[in-house]
Amino acid sequence: MEESRAHPLRGDQEQAFEESCRSAIERLSEAVDLVLIHNEREVRGDQPRRVLNPMIVLLAFSALERQLVDLHHLGRGRQWHGPGTARTPHGRSVFAAEGDDGWRAILAGLTRSRLPEELRVKVFSGWRGRSPQGPRLVTGALGADGSPGDLDEELRRWRTTRNGIAHHCLPQQMAHDDHLVPLSDAATERTTTIQAGAARACLATMVQLVDQITVHVAAAADFPADAVPRPPGWWFADDPPQRVRGVRDPGRLWGPHDLPRGLVHQLGR
Repeated sequence: MEESRAHPLRGDQEQAFEESCRSAIERLSEAVDLVLIHNEREVRGDQPRRVLNPMIVLLAFSALERQLVDLHHLGRGRQWHGPGTARTPHGRSVFAAEGDDGWRAILAGLTRSRLPEELRVKVFSGWRGRSPQGPRLVTGALGADGSPGDLDEELRRWRTTRNGIAHHCLPQQMAHDDHLVPLSDAATERTTTIQAGAARACLATMVQLVDQITVHVAAAADFPADAVPRPPGWWFADDPPQRVRGVRDPGRLWGPHDLPRGLVHQLGR
């Protein structure tokens, strides 16, 4: 009888795990490419590149959500048809679902309960232009009374923003959740968009989560290190290498900040 809760992956699921991880990295790579496009020159005010910011949030959050759905599907021992083919549990977001279908329970099952508590993510509380500002390290732990923790709140913020983008209802959300939805300070009456530095803050959070989830899930399954696709190292650096992705001067992704990587020692690296 099929278990309802996800469990660590089996040895024969290594290839499926690799495919799922590569798919998440590809989706994040699309968002990183949009950041590189935005970096090509300084722009201000109501300009065409404003459309890149909401797309960065949409792609970044969706990459994490899809990774969780795919790994949850594998962890329940279901037949694998490739990345993106698994349905969300009961048609709900894993960040809205509760019980075994919620994101916390999914990660706990896949990692022998090491996650989400052991997640360590640098998040940002503000921005200046296109640079995230106010970095702080949050964990996946719940509050002392069992209430949602700092990472839960951060994910709720970006899920709210992603939904507003997907359903074209940012103005309505702003009216009710103005502390959650990071609208552009350059927005005019004719346009509502996400602020550039905020979009990068969202992407930075998702890059770290995808990386750390990948490492922990692989460690729980005892997969060898060479079976773990990881995001490129330069995504975590404060100054990407010249000519990366064919760009002569790629510019910084996160301003003067670097990002922590997953706990590579768990895989014997």
